Amino acid sequence: MSAIKRVSCRKGDLFEVRFKSCYRYFQLVDYDLTELNSDVIAVFEGSYSKAQVLSEILARKIDFFTHTTVRAGVPQFWRKVGTAQPIDSSSAIFKGVDGEKDDRQPSEGKSGHWQIRRIGKDWRYVGKEDKVPLNAELGLIFNPEAIYKKITVGKYGQIYHGGYY
Repeated sequence: MSAIKRVSCRKGDLFEVRFKSCYRYFQLVDYDLTELNSDVIAVFEGSYSKAQVLSEILARKIDFFTHTTVRAGVPQFWRKVGTAQPIDSSSAIFKGVDGEKDDRQPSEGKSGHWQIRRIGKDWRYVGKEDKVPLNAELGLIFNPEAIYKKITVGKYGQIYHGGYY
């Protein structure tokens, strides 16, 4: 019986997500101490028909940022393929509903109590969803299966305060 090799995950590590006919990539760019010390990843735009050189991947634009636990997805959903200087994550912005002001269930319709924040910063109340920047991603910690789904089909597969994300 062989032991499962433990994969260490650090800022700058690059990961490959394999599908039947293509590859996609993401980088572990930061740790968010204000979101349960979760990993923040940047998923790169585009898919590839074959494995890519790391410099080509890093030259791509960012598709989205999100929170997860990277180590939990190895090897079932992705594999580590290299390390590089972490890309700049200062443009990452996250949104969520203020649970103290909105006690409805997430499936009960749209909320009027949205807030936004950046990595390591406190939430800032903005009110209605139309005040939330369009590039803001949900500020929740997603399991590897939800991340895999978001990378493949563009949605996490979850209902959150009136929207399907």
